[in-house]
Amino acid sequence: MNVYDFYIPIYEMFDGITPLSKDCGKLCDSACCKDGEEKTGMLLFPHEEKLLSNVPFAEIEDSNCEFGEKEVAKLFFCEGHCNRKFRPLACRIFPLMPYLKNGKIKLIMNPMAKNICPLARSLKPKDLEPAFVKNVKKAMNRVLKLKDGRDYILMLSEIADDFTSLNNKFTK
Repeated sequence: MNVYDFYIPIYEMFDGITPLSKDCGKLCDSACCKDGEEKTGMLLFPHEEKLLSNVPFAEIEDSNCEFGEKEVAKLFFCEGHCNRKFRPLACRIFPLMPYLKNGKIKLIMNPMAKNICPLARSLKPKDLEPAFVKNVKKAMNRVLKLKDGRDYILMLSEIADDFTSLNNKFTK
């Protein structure tokens, strides 16, 4: 598989298309792009690190998340600013994330996004810009076709479930 040929058309689906019809970063001062006190990053989709490994404003490291046949998900760290052309897919689809339910993909608000994103706290996916939601769905259906795509999205779903369960224990 040519990673460039796979991801660039997906990336291009988000050129000029964002969660809202206006710049949502103005609502929160672009909180999703700011580093907090601790180093945080975005999980890269399968093989995406090959495409982004030489991006000068970022670092890529192994995460502690495994999927498929012992594949280790990679984390993408930036310094809070980037060349938007080289944003990873997770940034392009934020605050949504894919979730596998009964073998089918659905889109949910990323539960980890609720701490920083007003959209994730107050809206549902259907409330976002329809073209954005449609393109996220198309992108995730393409990711499902990757050899490890289903396993990766299943891993994301499990992370979402674990985070939600843990968060519920602490907020009750």
